[in-house]
Amino acid sequence: MQPSQKALRLRIEKDLSAFDHLLQEHGGLWLKTYLKYEHQPRAYQWVLADLMAPGEFDGKTILSVQQKHGLDFSEERAFWLNRIIEENHELSDKQIAQLRDKNKTLNLAIRLVYPFKRDAPIWSMDLKGQQSEIVEAVNKMKPLIDFFVR
Repeated sequence: MQPSQKALRLRIEKDLSAFDHLLQEHGGLWLKTYLKYEHQPRAYQWVLADLMAPGEFDGKTILSVQQKHGLDFSEERAFWLNRIIEENHELSDKQIAQLRDKNKTLNLAIRLVYPFKRDAPIWSMDLKGQQSEIVEAVNKMKPLIDFFVR
């Protein structure tokens, strides 16, 4: 697990009820997790592992998802490495060797995201309007950001 992911898990574990409150207050965040497999130095194949809509998850869910992937690591690794190799014919022998040699531990990216849907008004706004929407979205995330950095 990468340091930021470890920090995320530790902060949630430390104050689960505060995290759940902030998550509920925001109301619009999705949970996405990605398994990351390195096929050359610092270049990854990202596999969407979990997707949960607002209201379908809480802090306990995030912790259990991380734990589940840890327990299922060997099986998931074998499945995804085989699939990546089979579906990506452009991978060189060196990249395939990198995939098999380097991905020995779980690398799970946990993301809380606020997506702008295809039909969201932001896509038809001028630059100033788009900037304003993004600033508003970031400001709405500030309490959660503060939760993780304090």
